[in-house]
Amino acid sequence: MKKIYLFAASLLVGSAAIAQSANEIAQPLRGDAGIPVQMQDDRPTQKPYQTDNQRFTIIWEDDFSDGNNWTFNNNASPPTDWFITTDLNAPPFGALTPIQTPTAENGYALVDGDSQGDGSEQDCNLRMANPVDLSGHDFVNLRFYCVTRNWSSTYTVRVSNDGVNWTNFPVLEHITTNVNTENPELVVVNITSVAANQETVWVEFNFSASWGWFWAIDDVSIVVPDDNDLTIQTPRYSNHDPEADSWCNLPYSTYPESQVRPLVFNAVAFNAGTEEQTGVTLEVNVTGPEGLDVTVSSASTSVPAGETAYLELAPWTPPAVEGTYTITYTILQDQEDANPDDNVATRSFNVSPGEFARDSQSLNAVAGLGLDDFWGGNGYCFDEPGEIWCIGAAISSASDMGAFFDFEIRAFGTGLDYVANTDLLEVTADMMNDGGGNNFTYAWLEGGITVPVFPGDEYVAMFHTFAGNEQATIGISGQSPDFSTYLIAEFAEQSCDPCFTGSTYMVRIGMSEEWCDANVVTSIDEIERVTVEELYPNPTVGFTTLEFSLLETSNVQVFLFDNMGRIVMNKDYGVQPAGEHRFEYDFSNVAPGMYSFSIRANNSYTTKKLVIK
Repeated sequence: MKKIYLFAASLLVGSAAIAQSANEIAQPLRGDAGIPVQMQDDRPTQKPYQTDNQRFTIIWEDDFSDGNNWTFNNNASPPTDWFITTDLNAPPFGALTPIQTPTAENGYALVDGDSQGDGSEQDCNLRMANPVDLSGHDFVNLRFYCVTRNWSSTYTVRVSNDGVNWTNFPVLEHITTNVNTENPELVVVNITSVAANQETVWVEFNFSASWGWFWAIDDVSIVVPDDNDLTIQTPRYSNHDPEADSWCNLPYSTYPESQVRPLVFNAVAFNAGTEEQTGVTLEVNVTGPEGLDVTVSSASTSVPAGETAYLELAPWTPPAVEGTYTITYTILQDQEDANPDDNVATRSFNVSPGEFARDSQSLNAVAGLGLDDFWGGNGYCFDEPGEIWCIGAAISSASDMGAFFDFEIRAFGTGLDYVANTDLLEVTADMMNDGGGNNFTYAWLEGGITVPVFPGDEYVAMFHTFAGNEQATIGISGQSPDFSTYLIAEFAEQSCDPCFTGSTYMVRIGMSEEWCDANVVTSIDEIERVTVEELYPNPTVGFTTLEFSLLETSNVQVFLFDNMGRIVMNKDYGVQPAGEHRFEYDFSNVAPGMYSFSIRANNSYTTKKLVIK
C-alpha cells in the first residue's frame, strides 16, 4: 500500500464536480476525474483482441442503431439515465476512448456515473422494449460488449420471463476499484435458468453506483451456446498489483537491453459453453529476433460452465537482444472448442539498445494542461545498475510553435522530489506527432550529467511545459495501473500536486549514451556556443551580474526558473553579436531560494544555479 500513503498530505481533489474527494488519509484519486482531455479524431491502431465469429446460433441481436428498441427507467433521486449515442469519445475517461465495440459508430448505450456531480446513489436500468420468444431453446446465453472503469459500481444483468419478476446475474465482478475492462470486453451470461423455453423474455442492464465512472454497452445478442466454448480474457505479461508491488514488474512496452527482466504470462479462461471443460491450460508462444521461438505452458485445470479460471506461467526472461517480440496466448482444453478464434490473443513488446518506454506507441489522446505549468510522466523501476542519459516524449501536433518545454527526473521514494532536468527545448515543426508515427523528441540531461540507477530504484520521467499563451502538449497512449503515472497541474475544479492518472503519458527514458546521441534534438557539443563567464554575486541578496560570451551572432533570451521549473523571469535581448556580453538584474523582489539561470542562444542553452537570500 505504500503508493497510497506517499501522497496522503498532498493529494487534493476540488469541488463536488470531481468524482471522489480526498481527506487526510488519501483516497485513491479516480484517474483523470475533472481533468480535460482533448481526444484525437483518429482511432487507435490497436484493435480489440476478442473476436466473435458467430458459429453459435443467434436468436436475437441489437446494435443500438434504433433507440426505440430500448426503454430507460431509474430508481434513484435525482435520476441519472442511460442514453444512446454515436459519440465514440463520450465516456468520461480518456484512456478508454474512443469506444471500440464492433458497431459503435451505429450507436451504443452509455450511463455516466459522475454526471450527478454530488455523489448521490445511482440505480438506473436499460431494458429491452419488447420481449423475445425463446421457446424451443433448452440453453440460452446473453452476449454483449462493454467498456467500463470501476469505482464503486455494481453491474447486473436482470432477466424476466413475465415482465414482473426479475432474476439478477452479477457481471464484471473481476473488475475491482480503479480497474478498467478491455476496450471492448466481451461478456457472456448463461441465462438458461430463467429464459430457456420461455415465450416472453426481457433483459435489462442495471448500473448501481455512487461516483461510478461509466458503463458503455453495445452489440447485445441472445444465442444458443455451444457445449464447448472457452474464451480468453485479459492476456498479460505482468502480474503487477498496483496496491502492493513496485514498478519493476509493470508491463513495459520497450525494455532497454540493460533492463530486461522476467515476464509473467497470464490470462483468464472463461467457459461460455454449457459443459465443464477439462485439461484447460494457457499456452504461450514467443517469437523474436535471431529466430527466437519459445513455447511455454501453464498447469492444467477444469472450468465449470459459466465460470472463469486464472492461469499463470512461471517467470520467463527474454534475451537482451534488440527487436520486437510477439506473444501469442492460446487457451487449450481436452474438448474440441466450437469457437477456437476467441481462444487466441496476441501482445508484443520491444527490446532496445537504450530506450525505456511504457506507452503503447500510438498517440490516441492529448493531455489536458490546466491553468498553469504542467508536469506529466510515468514511473520506471530499474532492475539492474545503469544510467539515465536523456528523456524524450511524443510532442502532440496540437502544440504551439515556439513553445518552451523540458523534461525532468523525479525520485518517487521521496515524494517526487526534483533530481535533474534536460536542456530547454522549443517546439518546431519536425517534432510534431499527430498520432500516426513513432516521432519522439529527446533531450540530454542538462550539462551532460547522468543519473545513476541501481536495482529497485524508482524514478518518474516527466514532461514539463510552461504556463502562457504558447504551450507544448504531450501525447497519451494506453492505460496505466494506479499509482504509476503522475501529473502536477492546476485545473478549474482540481488541484494536482501531484495526482496519479489512469492514462499513460508518452514520456520515455534513454539509458545509453550512444542511443541518446543518435536520438537527441541538440547534442551536448552545441551547448558550448554560449559560455557563462561570471554570475555574481552568487548567492545574492538582490543585484546580480551576468557575463557571457557567444561564439557566433545569436538570438539571446535569458530565463530564471524556480525549483519547480516555473519561469520567474524571461528577458528577450534579440540578436546579439559574437563576443562578450554583460547584463545586470535586480532580484530584490524575488523570494529567497534556489533558482536556475538559463541562457538561450539560438537553439543552444546553458544553465547555472543561482541562490537568492
